[in-house]
Amino acid sequence: MAGYHGVSDHTKIALFGLIFTSILHIIAYGAPYWTTRPDGNAGLWTGCTNGECYERWNQWVASQFLQMFYFTFCFGVATQENSARCANSVVKRIK
Repeated sequence: MAGYHGVSDHTKIALFGLIFTSILHIIAYGAPYWTTRPDGNAGLWTGCTNGECYERWNQWVASQFLQMFYFTFCFGVATQENSARCANSVVKRIK
């Protein structure tokens, strides 16, 4: 059974990239603001313009169907790493 030292360098780089981007993805979801401008801030969840803040959720999502679609998308993104681990363990059992 091959361990970490038995795989190619490309696999090691891909693993590092997956871990690094997953950490950045989690930080981005939790960050209140992504950009700062002279007239306000803007982020995924809230935005402020000229001292007046508003929830972006109410502007982007208009119907209950879209809200459910957005929820399932976020849930899928949050569980993608666990899905990859599960698939990897199934492949290992087959071999």
